[in-house]
Amino acid sequence: MMLSLQRQEDPASALQRGLLLYLKERIDLREVSCGYPERRDLMMLRNDLVQHLSTGPRNIDVDNVVDIEDASLLLQQSLPDPVHHHAACSKCPYLTLCSLHLWHTDGPKVTESHPLSKLREEALGHLSPQHVKYFLHWTSLLKLEEKGQLI
Repeated sequence: MMLSLQRQEDPASALQRGLLLYLKERIDLREVSCGYPERRDLMMLRNDLVQHLSTGPRNIDVDNVVDIEDASLLLQQSLPDPVHHHAACSKCPYLTLCSLHLWHTDGPKVTESHPLSKLREEALGHLSPQHVKYFLHWTSLLKLEEKGQLI
């Protein structure tokens, strides 16, 4: 709103536009029109994701981790509940990562009727148990490093 006033734009119409950044195929920034419900929903989704990411991994004392191998059990990132949209999930570049977190951590669980349940084999079928173990271990080591840098 402040920027709209500085540019001498009408605040009522200026708030109806926003920028949408596409990153998947090529970087493209477009101005889009949106109403209040869309902005509200986007802010709610953003705040939900930030709430999960800002808390970081479970609060543990990094200095008391005796064995770095134990870190994978202690450090798991919390993620919000997945969306309920088959078409979006099936085309999402993060389907494998999301599915790994969903079925191999203590995170949110989904029912058999959830679209991700139907995509589970497609998302994880190519991974062996060693791949899953490696992924969970590697992500927990990244979280351990992140937690150590905050001190």
